[in-house]
Amino acid sequence: MRVDSRAPLITTVPVTGAALRSLAADHPTRYPVFFDSAASGPLARYSMLACEPRATLIREADGTLSANHRAIINGGFLDNLEAWYRSEAVTVVSGGEKKPLPFLGGWFVYLGYETAAEIEPRVRMPRADAPYSAFALRVENFAVHDLAAGQVYAVSQHGDAAAHAQLVRDLTEADQAQAASQALPPTLSALDEEPEELFLARVRAAQEYIAAGDIYQANLSRRWHLKLQDREAA
Repeated sequence: MRVDSRAPLITTVPVTGAALRSLAADHPTRYPVFFDSAASGPLARYSMLACEPRATLIREADGTLSANHRAIINGGFLDNLEAWYRSEAVTVVSGGEKKPLPFLGGWFVYLGYETAAEIEPRVRMPRADAPYSAFALRVENFAVHDLAAGQVYAVSQHGDAAAHAQLVRDLTEADQAQAASQALPPTLSALDEEPEELFLARVRAAQEYIAAGDIYQANLSRRWHLKLQDREAA
């Protein structure tokens, strides 16, 4: 267990929450994960935008592991994530003051259904449709939108002044660009729906599996592909 006495940097940035959405849409490499709280209420108070992860761990679609700035050990994704977490576990010395925000840095983790094969090896899961089935990002710099207070914060967990200043600039520039464009909503140019009969066939199959006692629930969805019109072309 390491002791970390570095104070985080937290700056209130005079921008709207639309700045977070803009950065996520326009700069997905630098801002790869956006948790947008669209609902109302205490459980949906904060939206968070991750900025340039310090390190990544990825479970590829075929189950193999890859990592960036992180060594891979024997075992699966969950084994590696636990080892990574334990290696970075710290005791934060903060003087006992209350944290201004509930999240000041850590891991953004996605676990697809295919990851269940690591917990129960007898389960035969299909290959993931996406390029990956799970990932973990170690995030130290991010933006937070407090919907209840109407405030946007730039947060740098370990007080990285240069990264913090860049994050503030990005938020400010994104907000100015939004204002200049009058925040026009995107225009839908094409919509391709999965045929209704394919979806209904899956519903009937799930009902048969439930009746046979093979499963007790199923999460089904109908795939839509959307294409948005290029604003500049319009």
